[in-house]
Amino acid sequence: MKTRVLWASVPTAIFLLVAGFIITPSFVARHLSPDGVLGRDTIGRILSFQSVAASLGFLFAIGSAWLYKGSFPKVALAPLIIVYFLEIYAAYIEPKNPADAFLQFFWVKDFSTNLAVNASVTVSSERPATGQLGTKAIDGIVDGWPHDYTKEWATVGELGEVPNSLIKGAWIKLNWSYVTVSQVILHDRPNLDDHVLTGTLLFSDGSSLPVGALPNNGTGLSVLFPYKTVTWVKFRVDSAVGANIGLAEIEVFGQCAITPSVKIVQPANFDLRPSTTLSVSAQTCLDSSLHSGWGVRFTLDGGAANGGAEFDDYVAPIQGTFTNVGQSEHVIGAFIIDGSGNIVLGSATQDQIIRVGVGNYYVAMGDSITRGAGNDVPSDGISQDGRNAGGGYESILNDLLTNAKGYPHTVINEGVGGIRSIEGVSLIPSLLSRHPDAQYVLIELGTNDAITPVPSGLGLHPGDSGYPGTFKDNMQRIITSIKNAGKLPYLAKVPYSTGQYTARNLLYQAYNQVIEELVIENRISVVPPDFYSYFQSHQNQLPDGLHPNGIGNQAMANLWFQALP
Repeated sequence: MKTRVLWASVPTAIFLLVAGFIITPSFVARHLSPDGVLGRDTIGRILSFQSVAASLGFLFAIGSAWLYKGSFPKVALAPLIIVYFLEIYAAYIEPKNPADAFLQFFWVKDFSTNLAVNASVTVSSERPATGQLGTKAIDGIVDGWPHDYTKEWATVGELGEVPNSLIKGAWIKLNWSYVTVSQVILHDRPNLDDHVLTGTLLFSDGSSLPVGALPNNGTGLSVLFPYKTVTWVKFRVDSAVGANIGLAEIEVFGQCAITPSVKIVQPANFDLRPSTTLSVSAQTCLDSSLHSGWGVRFTLDGGAANGGAEFDDYVAPIQGTFTNVGQSEHVIGAFIIDGSGNIVLGSATQDQIIRVGVGNYYVAMGDSITRGAGNDVPSDGISQDGRNAGGGYESILNDLLTNAKGYPHTVINEGVGGIRSIEGVSLIPSLLSRHPDAQYVLIELGTNDAITPVPSGLGLHPGDSGYPGTFKDNMQRIITSIKNAGKLPYLAKVPYSTGQYTARNLLYQAYNQVIEELVIENRISVVPPDFYSYFQSHQNQLPDGLHPNGIGNQAMANLWFQALP
């Protein structure tokens, strides 16, 4: 009897051990991923399979050893155990390049809940030769150039829609017989050149929603809205920069997964509001019969019992306002409550936004120097409060302002590589629409105007011959747009250049004289930070002759900090 069990258990043990040890994360990565990298969601599924297979293998092996009166080579299990855990560590716990985590492909959601994967797709254009098809935007994988371009959708030379022209924006449309939807998550192509700045979600019921800038590294932007039953959803790109706009992925979610449940729609984590009035809203999932008369309790900083504030709302749309909110970081909570005002306990009956600031809101507008090209200090890539990221001086300036003033700030990086002042004129309307709460706009332009070159317009005024199309004309139009939007424009001087770009400095000096004129003529109270003089004296901080390195970006932040009130 023991012999029969032994011969039955030994092969089973060997098979399960092989399944548990050989089918490791790195093994699957080598055979399924284009470059041998898997995302953590997928690895988690592999590990689940591994743990079951390997555990059963251990049990069968130990059973075999016991049946075979101890002569089974148990010591052989030791190296297998070591290999197993080393594989887990190498492939899962210790990623080889955490900085590139956003470029690793991963399954974004369970296919059973993401409605997009069951849709048919039509697009404005696609690139069959490279495999960048519309269907790749609903394959459940967030990826794209510069990693695996065959996992993204890219258009053929399309960007945003040009108003009052025949140029239409890129678009993608998902079609079903009918679905109920309440959330769309949009992932931009992960390369840093092609970037969706604004867009619109359109629905078959005739409704639409504006969409702001998508995160430029493929991270998803979530758009929540009240439930609606539709036959199609379309995303249209209204403004963008780059060459071939597209998406790494679009996800669509709808029917309630859990009832009762609540999800805060606004504000989002790390949002900042300049006003002491804070608007909040939430989406609920309630059964009309079982949860009749239920609502939501919103809390600010723990609610009344903890020195904060709270209010209840039972009528859709679930929303309201906190007033007299101090300049500080705040926590917003939302709790399902029954008809008597009692908090309902459940797996999804509460939601929380852990960091919402009330403070000062800046936007930095400019070219690749503003964007942070050349910054080689990775630790400066994100502000201490996690609110600003991107690699330019902006996150550093946030830290300086927040630490000095004792309340939150945000400095949004809206730098776009290669733009001149005339492109700034075109981009400023969309920038202002993306940041309706912004109070101040920091402007640094002129480096690329010297390439053409664009005439300075020094000493000229509207109506003068030769004024239209000059650097001064363009900058004045940007300033006027900002002031008309109720915001304050602050200007910086054009930085000095070295090496092959040295010849441009003569024109930079003329541009900087124009900036001085514009400050006086527009009664701008902030003296422009003098990037020209600084980098003329610190040329070693311009490694390529044009873009400041990490120390140079720190200096730019300090110069802005010293200039701002």
